[in-house]
Amino acid sequence: MSKPSISVIYDDIGDALYIWIGKHPRVKDEEDEDGLYLRYDSDTNAPAGALVVDYKEYWRPKQSHLVARLSKFLGVSQTQTEKAIKAAI
Repeated sequence: MSKPSISVIYDDIGDALYIWIGKHPRVKDEEDEDGLYLRYDSDTNAPAGALVVDYKEYWRPKQSHLVARLSKFLGVSQTQTEKAIKAAI
């Protein structure tokens, strides 16, 4: 079985990271205890991505925590997550 690929786009104006894996035509968001907006497929409830608000202002100093949290939620390696975020910034 192949590893899911992770895609990341950074919005510099909004200071937000948009992260997703796979294709999910409809998603629902739930804010977690860390203030991350976790996205789930509306039909299957499978993890679909995340929205990270205030990335540079709030999350960059906590990069290792963010990478660990997103990797666990999305089911991808921390290395894969970190590389995707760095490529988007």
